[in-house]
Amino acid sequence: MSTISIEHLSKSYGNFLAVDDVTIEIPTGSVFGLLGPNGAGKTTTFKCLLGLARATSGEVRFGGQPLTPPLFESIAYVPERSVLYEWMNGAEHLEMQRRTFKRYDAKRAKQLMDLFSLDPRKPVRAMSKGMRSALAIVMSFSIHPETLVLDEPTSGLDPVNQRAV
Repeated sequence: MSTISIEHLSKSYGNFLAVDDVTIEIPTGSVFGLLGPNGAGKTTTFKCLLGLARATSGEVRFGGQPLTPPLFESIAYVPERSVLYEWMNGAEHLEMQRRTFKRYDAKRAKQLMDLFSLDPRKPVRAMSKGMRSALAIVMSFSIHPETLVLDEPTSGLDPVNQRAV
C-alpha cells in the first residue's frame, strides 16, 4: 500500500467541530503518530480515515484511491476501546480472523499469544482491560497488515506488555 493522504478533513457532530481542516501526507513505510490532548480529534480522524465515520468535508486516499472493501485485507485497526465479543474466547476471535483475512498467520498469532501470556480458552468477559488490548493487538498483527492503525494501543497494558508492543 502506498501513501495515505488526508486532505482538508473536517468532522462535525451537530454544532461541535471535532476535526477542523486536517491535511496530512503519510509516506509508505513510515511510522506516524497523532499527538494531542483528550478531545483533540485523534480518534475521530482515525474513524474518518477508516470509513467508520463519515467526514463532513475533505477526503482520504490510500495510494491515490479512496478506501474500498478490498483494501481492508491489508489494514488492521486497534481501537482505543475494545470491540471484542464478550461471549467469545481468544481462540474463537483468532478463528474469526482466520476466516476473515486471507493473510492470517496462525503461527504468528500463537507467538503473540505466548508473548502476551494470553490463554486462548479464556472468555473475553473474564479478561482484564490489558488482556483485551493484548488480544486486539494479536489479532491485528496476525494478518500482516500493510497499514496498521493503533489508537492508544498500550492502554491498560502492564509495563512489561507495553514494552512488548
